[in-house]
Parts: sequence; structure tokens; C-alpha cells
Amino acid sequence: MYDLVIRNGKIIDGSGAPAFTGDVAVSDGIIRAVGEVAQPGTREIDAGGHLVTPGFVDVHTHYDGQIIWDPQLESSALHGVTTIMIGNCGVGVAPARPGAEKLMMKVLEDVEDIPVDVLNAGIEWNWESFPEYLDTLDKQPRAIDVATQIAHIPLRCYVMGERGLRNEPASEQDIEQMHDLVKEALEAGALGFTTSRTELHVTGDGQVVPGTVAKVDELAGIARALKGTEGGIFGVVSDFKEWRTEMDWMKQISIDTGRPVYYLVVFREPGDYDKSREQLAYVREAAKEGAQLIPHVPTRPINMVMGFDSTYHPFCWHAGFAEIADLPYPQRLKKLQDPEVRKKILGDPQELFGDPTMMFPQEEVPCYEPTADKSVAAQAAREGVDVKELTYDLMLQDEGRQMLFYPVYGYDSGDLSVQKEFLEAEGTVVSLADGGAHNCILADASTPTYMLSYWTRDRERGERFTVEQVVKMQAADTARAIGLGDRGMLGVGMKADINIIDYDKIQIGKAQLRYDLPANGKRLFQGSQGYIATFVSGVLTYDAGAATGAMPGRLVRGNRSAPRAH
Repeated sequence: MYDLVIRNGKIIDGSGAPAFTGDVAVSDGIIRAVGEVAQPGTREIDAGGHLVTPGFVDVHTHYDGQIIWDPQLESSALHGVTTIMIGNCGVGVAPARPGAEKLMMKVLEDVEDIPVDVLNAGIEWNWESFPEYLDTLDKQPRAIDVATQIAHIPLRCYVMGERGLRNEPASEQDIEQMHDLVKEALEAGALGFTTSRTELHVTGDGQVVPGTVAKVDELAGIARALKGTEGGIFGVVSDFKEWRTEMDWMKQISIDTGRPVYYLVVFREPGDYDKSREQLAYVREAAKEGAQLIPHVPTRPINMVMGFDSTYHPFCWHAGFAEIADLPYPQRLKKLQDPEVRKKILGDPQELFGDPTMMFPQEEVPCYEPTADKSVAAQAAREGVDVKELTYDLMLQDEGRQMLFYPVYGYDSGDLSVQKEFLEAEGTVVSLADGGAHNCILADASTPTYMLSYWTRDRERGERFTVEQVVKMQAADTARAIGLGDRGMLGVGMKADINIIDYDKIQIGKAQLRYDLPANGKRLFQGSQGYIATFVSGVLTYDAGAATGAMPGRLVRGNRSAPRAH
């Protein structure tokens, strides 16, 4: 008798193969049979023709701090995610010398919009080395699995102190020590190393974060720790201003170490589209030389969700708003509703933060591919009202909870055709959901649900993906990209991470601010509907969208091989 049998499901196994009707049997957290299962299960679920998919693997999150106090990680877990990877973009919390915790928290606040007060209240810094950090994670219960990477920012500060923070060149001794610490982290279970080389990541005083301008000898010296490993990966976020130069050293690191190097595809300017296409061609040519370069692609434009209580909004630089900005939100809202305060803020000659032709009121079902006629500017023109006044009044709707969607980068064409082109390009990986980061700016942890609902069913402005394609993209493909061959597919011997989904009802919710972080910190939250059940290692973690309280999630130490075919 099996522990669990899911019967009569529309099985999307993650391979990209067409769906088929069948059963899935599980025992001891492992899938034992897929297809027609004759034997009974201790627990049986009739999926009734609903989708049965692998659990989703999110390769780009920033829960490095939040994972300490939040065992549920609902920003991701509510969207069918059963494995996350942290330590991205060179940002992390280990290693950290005693007394340097404030520095790490300040970087997280400046780069990832996670307030120091929240981190200070939520984290008990009981580690110094990266292996000690992993030991801390290993002891904690959680609903989903977590894989880690060691990040350049804390590593550089740990080894070089103030010199590292000031981005001074690393000495040979510095590089050797960073190499040894990365090797130690990999041996303890980290999946890889990441670094930031983008000017978007700056500290509060306007300086780029440690490692941004690191020389190639530093990066290559650190990367040597990956050589000979079975699962080590090297991750980069870069502005790619001299993109060939950047790609050349990335290619060489991959060839020299025999390990994959992945990079984020970010469209900051219209010209970046052609540059990114050239990079894809470079990746294909580099593969002929033995390099493994993996582009990570976002599913939405780089965006902000803006309201009167978010980090940024159209009036955040107005003097009249600054006078009330520090009030608790209920009091601030009353002030904002006061005609005299409204008049003072609107009378400020300061330009709006953001372009109103690219601001879109959030609909009940959020749209990330809006047409130009839905913008605040277009609405103001139709109604013959001042665009600043309309913007102000829109954000006061729904008792001050209305949000504006503002695509900052990657929406120059006014649709998602470029995103689709790169998502379906050979060798690219779905990424950049950013769960746990930019807490009051965006809510992209809902990406897996959005991919299923919008990209396969609801999109009307262009071609869609098939359900089979999307499941493969965010389960099997993401799992393989980070060296986890034991999950992401429904097959015999695979880890029993499973979603049962009502495809007709699958949908993302409206983004809203919640005040449920430590120290009453706030975050943007976006729920979901349509998930009938989610299992992690065969244990029911979500039942009809509600957490069961089960904590089968584990720290993933090192890569995982796919089970042998029988």
C-alpha cells in the first residue's frame, strides 16, 4: 500500500510532453508510480481531471534573512513553489564577523528594501561562517525546501573589512582567502557563488555595493573553488555596458572550472533588446568551446507597485508629503484625505516620481501587459482632469489601498513580446521573482501562478505558451539549472513535490500591503487561488490554499542527481 495515491489527474509531468490522464503514487516522500496505479494508498485523493504538476522551483529569491523567522514563506509557497534558492545578486547574510551584523542589515535595507528594524527584530545572529549559517537553517522547520549560494558582498566584507566595503582592489591574499571560504561553503552544501556588477545596487550613501567593480582576477580566483565540484554554479547580475568583455570572462570561468555561469537578462533601455539577442548568440557560440552560460529571464517588466504607503510613489518627493511621511499610515491617510493637505501636495511644482503614461491602476486581477489607453495619463486626458490630481485620487481609492503598476524597464514596446521571445529561447531559465526582496516595491513572487494563468490561458495580446511548456519552464528547467536533478518532474524515483491545480480558477490576487514582518514591518503580498493541494516530499503543506502547518521542508545541501531509470 502506498502512502498517497492521487487519482484521475491531468498529469503534466514537467518533461514538456503532452498531458495525460493518470495516477501518481507516493511512499516515503518519493514518487513510486505514475500512470495507472492499481494498488491502494493509505490516503487517496481524486484529482477529478485537475492538473497534477511537479512543485515549482524558484531559482531567484532573497529570503536570506526572512527564512530565519518565517517558516512558511507564503509569498512563494502560496504559488505552488516547493523549492527556493537564496543568496542571489551577491547579497546574503553570511559569513559575518561578530559586530558586522549592522553592515549586512544595512546592505539588505539599501539594496533589497528590507528595513534594518525588521531584520534586527527577526534575526538572531548565531553564526559567523557560512557553514554555521547552514547549520542554523538546517535546524529550523519550514514548509518548503531551501537551497543556498554564498554571496560576494558579505564574503568581501568578511575578508577585507572596510577595504571591501570601499571596493578597493583585492590582494592575492584576499582572493585566496575568499576562494577558501567559497570552497568551504560549497563543501558544506552551498550550490554556488553570486556577485553583483550593476549600478542599480547601491548603498545608502550612493556607493555601489562591494564587489561591483571587482577585477577579473578576483572573480576568477574565487571561481576556482567551483572546479571539480559536481554542482557548483556562478551567478552574475551585471549592467553589461561592455557586454562582450563581461561575457568573455564569464565564458572563460565556465571553461576553466567546467561549471555553469548564469546571468540575469535585464532590459534597462530599448537598445538592451538587441544587445541581449547578441548575448544569446554569444551563449550558443560559447557552448561550442565548452562553456555553459545560462541566461535567466524575468516573466514581467522590472516594475514597481506604488501606493501611498509603499516605498516609492508619485508624490514621495513632494515637500507636502514629506511633512506627513513618518506618520503611521492610518493617520497619514487621514491627512491625505484632508483637502488642505491635498491642495498643498498638488500645488508643489515637483514633478511626479515616474511617468504617468506608464502608470496603470491595479485591476482586481492585476494585468502586467496593459495597453496605453489604460494609463493614468490616458485616463486623465479622456476625463479632462489634471494628471496629478487623478493620480492622487486614484491612490486614495479603496481606503487608500489602491496601487499603481509602473513598469520601469522592459516595457518600451508596450507589450510582453520581448519577454516571450527570451523565455522561449533555447537554454534560458525563468527567473527574477525576487521573493523576500523589495518588500514595499514589487510582488513578483507570484510569478509561477501568473505564468500558468496569464501566459497559457488569459493572454490576448499575443501568442501564449502551452501549460506543458510553462510547467517545464518553472519546474524541470529551473531545477536542472541549479543542479537539483531529483525534483521538477513527476517520475518514478523523483522527490514527491506535487501540485494539484484547478486550471479554470488558477489566478493571482491583487497586490496589497501587509504589516506582518517583525517590528510590525510591512511587505507587498499577492495571494493566489486555484491551488487545490501542494505536497512537499509527499506531505500536504497547502490544502485549498490554506497552510496545513506541516513542515516537511529541508535545507538542500549540495546538488542532487536524477534517479536512475528502472
